[in-house]
Amino acid sequence: MSKPDVTIGTATKRADYLKLSDYISKGDYIDGSAGTTVLATADFGRTVIVNSASARQVSLPSVDTPEIGGWFRIVKLGAGNVTVQAADSDTINGGAAGGSIICNVAGETFAYITLRLVSATAWVIESGIGSWNTSASMFLLGYPDGPLLKQIATPATPAAGYNRLYSKSDKLLYNLNSDGVETQIPDGMTVIPILSSRRWGGWRARPGSTTPDYVMLAGTIGGSGGATSASGAGVEPAYIEIYTQNLGGHMYGWYASSNSWEATKGSLPDVTFRIRFQTLSSVCCWIGLTDATWTAAGGDPASRHLAIFRFASNTSPNIYSVTKDGTTINPVDSGVAAAAAWTTLRIVAPNANQIDFYINGVLKASHVANLPTAILFPWAAVQTLAAASAYIRVGSFFGSFNG
Repeated sequence: MSKPDVTIGTATKRADYLKLSDYISKGDYIDGSAGTTVLATADFGRTVIVNSASARQVSLPSVDTPEIGGWFRIVKLGAGNVTVQAADSDTINGGAAGGSIICNVAGETFAYITLRLVSATAWVIESGIGSWNTSASMFLLGYPDGPLLKQIATPATPAAGYNRLYSKSDKLLYNLNSDGVETQIPDGMTVIPILSSRRWGGWRARPGSTTPDYVMLAGTIGGSGGATSASGAGVEPAYIEIYTQNLGGHMYGWYASSNSWEATKGSLPDVTFRIRFQTLSSVCCWIGLTDATWTAAGGDPASRHLAIFRFASNTSPNIYSVTKDGTTINPVDSGVAAAAAWTTLRIVAPNANQIDFYINGVLKASHVANLPTAILFPWAAVQTLAAASAYIRVGSFFGSFNG
């Protein structure tokens, strides 16, 4: 509410008194529920209350050095988005010059933010509740259940001495340092085996070397018409790149020998691969569990027992989950397209009669037919389907089983 007019010595003294008491008890606020609310420096110290089902904007005033220290509070009560727009080339909490900060989370019907001017061109968040985001970052304030991170594209590089933490559309967590280097932060499912199982094993690529770091897992590179390379020292996530260079060439990686890592569906394996599909055309890739090696081309390797992911660009742009009992193959379209981005592929047998397939933490298929019955080993393979090179990057494998 605005400051009341009080007229002394009139018949309205009681009404004036009530208005004054109401003002003192509620404080000085501006109703921002309709249209755009334009603030002036004379409004410093006031609260804008926006209660609207439609999007509304609050425009900050042009400021200079004499206004340093001034503040505004903006309260969002309705379902409509609330945008706070900076004037001139001013910034809001490190956002773009002349940018804005917005609360636009569906269903968030109460939020507020207090902005204080700390230089002639910079506003900072002093306090708040709710989800507020600029062009550079998202700020989640006062959440009793812990913070949320909005999925965004790679943000602007932070200033020296600072890092940015954010999530992207692949639903993974990332860090961006002041040198502009982006690092994906592995989650527990990606890097930690299930230690409660009777046996477990895994490997992670060693930067600058084609030798992975093994844990209870013998590894082999095999195939023909191809080779392997490795990420450079210091590169994260570290990976080994498997590639073929001619038509008909195929390469496979980390096929475990007997007595190292072997499982059956009855021993309830839980395996996770970190994969990046570098080649998206004229290529066939298999990542998962197999009972023996084979040439990777084709959609139905003869006589194999499989619990595996398949990407065959000649038949579909999508990743398939596949089981095979040595005779009949059972492929299921995940609906997720293969991409030149780090992808988490997980295969889990919750019981001896079912195998589940997850992509980036989301269950895509539960197979109950044509399940493998032979002993299985980890496997990653790439086959070129044209007279051109084909690549796949493998960052890590971790698995456990109860057999």
